[in-house]
Amino acid sequence: MAAGMFGVMVTLYLSKYIFQGFDWVKHKITGKRHKPKRKVFTPNKRRLVKFKATYGLIGISLITPTLLSIPVGTLIAARLYRHDRRHVYMYLAGSLAIWSVIFSAIFTSF
Repeated sequence: MAAGMFGVMVTLYLSKYIFQGFDWVKHKITGKRHKPKRKVFTPNKRRLVKFKATYGLIGISLITPTLLSIPVGTLIAARLYRHDRRHVYMYLAGSLAIWSVIFSAIFTSF
């Protein structure tokens, strides 16, 4: 559990630099600067917005340890809730604690 929380903390606090690195690589590949364009909603973006509106940060934090990996879930939460990092960390840490208790109970009972 401590390693998972450490992974959330490191990924959350490095997410700003990770996103800047993504933009830099995108610039190097396309050769264009990021210009504000008209937003295009792809099916994946629509699903993400619908998931955020329906389940919010609690939903993202609950599926992060199981369906998503910890770094991917943390980056998604950091991108969607970039102005509320304290709550992102608290919800993800709480989710890790809940899932660790559930998995420990399952594995110790068998």
